[in-house]
Amino acid sequence: MITYGDLFDALILTGLPVAYHHFTKSPSLPYLVFLRDGADSVGADDKNFVKLNSWIVELYTEQKDIERETRIEAILDALGAVYTTTEGYLDTEKMYLVRYEFGG
Repeated sequence: MITYGDLFDALILTGLPVAYHHFTKSPSLPYLVFLRDGADSVGADDKNFVKLNSWIVELYTEQKDIERETRIEAILDALGAVYTTTEGYLDTEKMYLVRYEFGG
């Protein structure tokens, strides 16, 4: 199970600014935001035995940055995350967004 602490500690290793959910004042690009997107529980006998969190990690950059994406993916792989990736360009913000979604 990937915890908040595990994920935060791992993302700090990127050297990028990292925040849970949002920054109160946006740092300069690039930066990372992560958040819990819900949880599923596994249980029996009226008790929860395991809580499986769903996580989102978002990388914001000024331009496409495959090297940073590769580093983030290596960190997620080391955590045992099985993730899906989507990406796009935010016209109004003039930045790229790469989003990783996974449970764990």
